[in-house]
Amino acid sequence: MFDNIGSNLKTAATIICWAEIVICFIAAISLMFIDDGIFPFLGLLLLFIGPFTAWVSSLIIYGLGQLVENSNKLVAQHNVQPTGTKPIETVYEKMQELNKWKQQGLITEAEYMQKLEMLKNEQK
Repeated sequence: MFDNIGSNLKTAATIICWAEIVICFIAAISLMFIDDGIFPFLGLLLLFIGPFTAWVSSLIIYGLGQLVENSNKLVAQHNVQPTGTKPIETVYEKMQELNKWKQQGLITEAEYMQKLEMLKNEQK
């Protein structure tokens, strides 16, 4: 019940909106058939303003549900390590990675030598 709250909010917003629209139509038609004073005018007013108000109010709840879903997705993405990458652990692996970057032309010879020197200093 509370596991997927974003989806539940969006579903509730849709159900509540349609229920309010149906209730507005029934109440408006009922008011139109009362031939006493202002009731037919109120029924006509309810017929047009009621469904619009129900739709606008459901947008707020639906938007909240969407925000909750999106925030859950962002948290899940933040906690997952990007695919295709793995931490380089040993100095040997770091040196191999540097060599590969140099061969691919991603770093210059000077950058390669500088980083290689840094790795040697880390090892000490």
